[in-house]
Order: sequence, then C-alpha cells, then structure tokens
Amino acid sequence: MPRPFAPPGTAPHYVPDRPVAVNHVRLSFEPDLAARTLQGQSRLSLTARQDGLDEVELNAVAMTIEQVSVDGKPVSEIDYDGERLRIALGRTFARDERFTLAVDYRCTPRRVSTSSGPTRPTLTARWNAGVKVRMTIRAPTGPASTCRSKRPPARCSVPRRRV
Repeated sequence: MPRPFAPPGTAPHYVPDRPVAVNHVRLSFEPDLAARTLQGQSRLSLTARQDGLDEVELNAVAMTIEQVSVDGKPVSEIDYDGERLRIALGRTFARDERFTLAVDYRCTPRRVSTSSGPTRPTLTARWNAGVKVRMTIRAPTGPASTCRSKRPPARCSVPRRRV
C-alpha cells in the first residue's frame, strides 16, 4: 500500500517498541553554577508492558553514569556508549509488574543559541519512555522570595540583608 507524501522507494520507518510504561518520573538535581555542571538522579516508576522483560534502554546523551539501581538494589550490568544506556534489570519482570529504576548521573549542559537572546547553558535529556526534560541554568539574581500566596511576584516580600 503506498504511503501518502512518501517518495517512491522510501523504506518504511517504524517507531521502536516501548517495553515499559512510565507511571511517575522524579528528577532531583543539584547544579554547580561555577563549574557549569549538573549532578542529579532520575527515578522512573515503570510498569512492564510485556512478559520476560529483563533489559531497559534509555537515551542518555553526554552523561557520566555514576550508579544505576532497580528497586533499590545496585545494578552491576550496564552498557553505555555515550548516547544509549542499556540496563540489565537483574531479573525478569512479568507483564503489568511495577518496578523503580534510579539513575545517578553527572553532566555538563551544552550551549544552545536562541533567537530571543544570548546563549545560555541548557540541558536536554530525552528518555525512550517518552519523557523529555529541558531546563535552563541561570545564576541567582538575588535573595529568594518569601511569598507563599497566590499574589503576583511584584507584591511578594523579599528578605533584606544588612551589609
């Protein structure tokens, strides 16, 4: 069956299978603004979508993987080529079985130019599970606001420091 808008002779391209479903993502990270690096942990709560699941693959471009654990137990078998992180889960999971995958990492955000202003360090991480995280690291401009109301930030009080 011919595909609309595809040039003749184009090979079909299929989306890769998703062996897991993402239930929850928790990202915790600590930026080092002076060194322009980021140290963090990604905790993925996953559900197996097929029987016999024993490996998960994530996209993790230009990261230093420090530790990987499944349900709190460190994983000894990982394969990381600088772009894809393949994790042997240590056991086989059945369909609809839930587990938690934690990845501790360190990375240096790459510089991205934008049309709206100067370049800023930006980190983009894309996981195979369909999760995309993008953040821009900016140096703090002043003391943190103590506003806990739903008022606009202009009305919030900022703590003053004596010099």
